[in-house]
Amino acid sequence: MLIPKETFDNSNFKSEVKNTTQLSQLELNSEIITKDVYNSNNYSKIYDNGEISYTELIKESPVIKNKVNIEESHETMPSSTQEPFFKKFEYNRILGQLFNTYIVVEGNDEFYLIDQHAAHERILYELYSNRFTKPPQSQNLVAPQVLNFSAQEMMLIEYYKEDILKLGFDFSVFGTDSILVRAVPYIFNKPVDPTALRDALDQINQYDQFPEKDRFIMSMACHSAIRAGDALSQMEMNELIKQLAEIQGPYTCPHGRPTIISMTLTELEKKFKRI
Repeated sequence: MLIPKETFDNSNFKSEVKNTTQLSQLELNSEIITKDVYNSNNYSKIYDNGEISYTELIKESPVIKNKVNIEESHETMPSSTQEPFFKKFEYNRILGQLFNTYIVVEGNDEFYLIDQHAAHERILYELYSNRFTKPPQSQNLVAPQVLNFSAQEMMLIEYYKEDILKLGFDFSVFGTDSILVRAVPYIFNKPVDPTALRDALDQINQYDQFPEKDRFIMSMACHSAIRAGDALSQMEMNELIKQLAEIQGPYTCPHGRPTIISMTLTELEKKFKRI
């Protein structure tokens, strides 16, 4: 089972809950993301001189069924494990959001807590990684937006230019320290804020421990993903979980953080001393 199981220590009923994560097939990386990146609830809008919000550009989402299966695949984990990479993931219904950060999902005799930022970050990382075969859609801005950069960041713009264009941005150099953005990726039924590109380049050094070819897309995935603190509609939660079930590595974000944890009904009943 690739989803970490959460259990409670009932030795002292009045004590604080102690979480223990048990992993049988997946070792999680304990890399820590800085709090201001991981928990930021800044969700900037795209405006045309303060008059038109990007929310007016959002297309209606399709109706999503409330049950998703991941079929078994012949693809495998690295040779050291030789276990099937894809696992079946089913749920009965989405119960809602917890603290506008976690999505609560009921399964069969267990429930799941899904970290909406980590889950969306993983989805975007895989989308951006496959950009050569399945590029994201683009959305033209109502009015082009100027982004200012440092000299070092302008060098990164030039270095990652092809990747930036393939992710769905349309831009041109504007002077010596800025670019003019005309179009942005259209992700999760809304255009990405152009400033996500500046944030991704500004904090790309946080990914120095990863291969150079992955650093930009990892940073871009983090800065264009749904944030902790963002309120989601039922349709948006349905779509997020549907997409998470369809990707190749749904159980961790690119940094190695878990996207999903689960607790069985038995553990819950133990906590309430039903059994």
